[in-house]
Amino acid sequence: MKQLYKNIGYTGLHQLIVTALAFILVPVATRYLGAHDYGVYTVATTIGFFVSLFADLGISTILTREISKRPKIAAKFFARVLSIKLLLTVLAVCALLIYLALANYTEKQSHVILIFSIAAVLGSFSTSAFGVFRGIEKMEYEAIGVSLDKFISVIVGIAILLCGLGVEYFIWSFVASGVVLFIFSFWALYRKFIHFEIKWHRRQAKIILFISIYLGISAFLSMIYNYMDILMLSKMGSMQDVGFYSAAHRVLMVTRIFPTILVTAFLPQLSAHHADYQKLANFFSEGVSYLFLIIFPLVPATVLLADPIIQFICGVDFMPAADALQILAFATAAQILNIFFVPLYIATNNEKKIVHFQLIGLYVNVVLNLILIPVISFKGAAIATVATEAAIFIFIYAWIRRKIGARLFPALIFCVKALFSTLIMMMVVFFTHAAHFHILFVVVAGLVTYTIILEVTNTLKFSRLFHLVRMKFTERGAAR
Repeated sequence: MKQLYKNIGYTGLHQLIVTALAFILVPVATRYLGAHDYGVYTVATTIGFFVSLFADLGISTILTREISKRPKIAAKFFARVLSIKLLLTVLAVCALLIYLALANYTEKQSHVILIFSIAAVLGSFSTSAFGVFRGIEKMEYEAIGVSLDKFISVIVGIAILLCGLGVEYFIWSFVASGVVLFIFSFWALYRKFIHFEIKWHRRQAKIILFISIYLGISAFLSMIYNYMDILMLSKMGSMQDVGFYSAAHRVLMVTRIFPTILVTAFLPQLSAHHADYQKLANFFSEGVSYLFLIIFPLVPATVLLADPIIQFICGVDFMPAADALQILAFATAAQILNIFFVPLYIATNNEKKIVHFQLIGLYVNVVLNLILIPVISFKGAAIATVATEAAIFIFIYAWIRRKIGARLFPALIFCVKALFSTLIMMMVVFFTHAAHFHILFVVVAGLVTYTIILEVTNTLKFSRLFHLVRMKFTERGAAR
């Protein structure tokens, strides 16, 4: 359990740093690029993420799972993975070039997409290196690397925007940070932990790909149903529509920090106890309880404060994005849980099932987008996202609950206390907002109130967490 809290600490720290830096970049990017070029930037990052996923196909996650079970195979397994990734990267680039030839983007848009794809490929290789760190539970190296990557991209990106340069120059900031991250991740891995040589082994490559292919397809489908709306908007609507919709998406991406932290921290622990369903359920239920404390206040607060949030972060030119933000808040609640269910499926070797459920979600998403985007533009895309995430959650929960046969969600009394804390918080938020206080004051007042009520009702004892942190620093001081 101590190692689990350590994993959460390192993962949480770098996720907080990355999120804070992203929130510094978004207001600058939206104001200097405008809705159209911000839409171009969003399309480029979306396609770049697909390239990154195609170049990985779930191999990095399998790397973490297998090394957490058998640390001694780390060097050999990583060498095999690296050789496979080189082949997959070539195939991913070829697929990208074919797509650009068929998609009929402008020369400027294609240029931006190609540049970001370079950064995406570099990031894919760094992710594999971090897969080893996760497997041996040395996540501080990933925290350092990812924080450094984001810091460089934000500083360089803001400098480019302040110089008055456009999106085609701004996108190079991600390549610069990607190069630094690639060098750091492989240097740390080679110098500190394992020595490896890239060797192609046909039989082992087939085995690894067979193990990871369903997880890779799952990740790819997840990206498709999460970002298909952006690609469809870029073709059925305008880049301005994409800009408004993606602005709402970016604001809510902060919520991904919480399931991402828990996924990274819990996967090694869940994999280690994959044969004991009761322990799996206990670990998972603890993680869900943390997520409920985020989900319960997130939805009503976002719906109420959508207008001032968008105005404060993105500027008045992006006010139409507030409508999308209110709708997407409901999708985010389901998405947070869907993300956290993935390591449970991976740990129990049931990643194939996720693919089946995501295919259903993809069908729902595409059909609803085709119907709604021509009628109500980006609002229709937001509604389609809500329906997609809800459908996937229903299937993904029902199947694994039946498979494990144990309670996966926290006890009813915990949920009641969390909802009570949310109610008190929303009363404070409502009255401070109605009194026209600044949005920062409203948010801080709500968070402080929520924290106090959680502590008083013994829903989450922050004093106990602070005590654990203080003990950790005391132990380090004594060791020195």
